[in-house]
Amino acid sequence: MKGKGYLLIDVRSPEEFATGHLEGAINLPYGSIAQDIQDYVGQARETKLVLYCRSGRRSGLAEQSLRELGFTQVRDIGGLDEAKERLKQEEEAAA
Repeated sequence: MKGKGYLLIDVRSPEEFATGHLEGAINLPYGSIAQDIQDYVGQARETKLVLYCRSGRRSGLAEQSLRELGFTQVRDIGGLDEAKERLKQEEEAAA
């Protein structure tokens, strides 16, 4: 979802992602996000990254990993349902 000014990342497993995900999200499982993120953003450590998972635990771990790699614009928006609601509220507020 780069058109919104950020990259929306679902850090769940590919199997979970296949059962449903937020529109525009890419799937980078939290266990491999540190290795795979550069395929999407290169060396741009200031890229805005928005993370979510099922409950918020894995997205929190992924956020920590990315910050340790030097990414400065990382945001964890929690579990899938919470993330969906939060993004909807932000879109409505921006309109």
